[in-house]
Amino acid sequence: MSERDLEALILDYINREKGFFCWKNYSMGVFDESIGGFRNRSRFAPKGISDILGIYDGRKQTLGVGGISLAIEVKLPGNTPTMEQMGFIKKINLMGGSAAWVTSLDGAERFVKKVRLSHGLAERK
Repeated sequence: MSERDLEALILDYINREKGFFCWKNYSMGVFDESIGGFRNRSRFAPKGISDILGIYDGRKQTLGVGGISLAIEVKLPGNTPTMEQMGFIKKINLMGGSAAWVTSLDGAERFVKKVRLSHGLAERK
């Protein structure tokens, strides 16, 4: 299985879960035929941005709070995130979002459970 295949499995799973809306983040350069090469990366695009980004509707009824930022870095078993990727994950977590790196669908399922426990909605029935 490729990393792309694993990302697709995770996205299919997580987008069926109540309260989650996630998408693939394309952070690679874009080939521009008009210039015969890759476009320059925006100076506002952070290095190490995660493969999957999203939002969790973690509204707690008593607080009226919602919209938790999500980030998931996907790696094949045996691979680890770069320093930049770990820095991005750390920043999202420090700023009140939920971010992690996973190497399997089971890891993504554990992440979903952790997000729910941390941010409000009960386990999906």
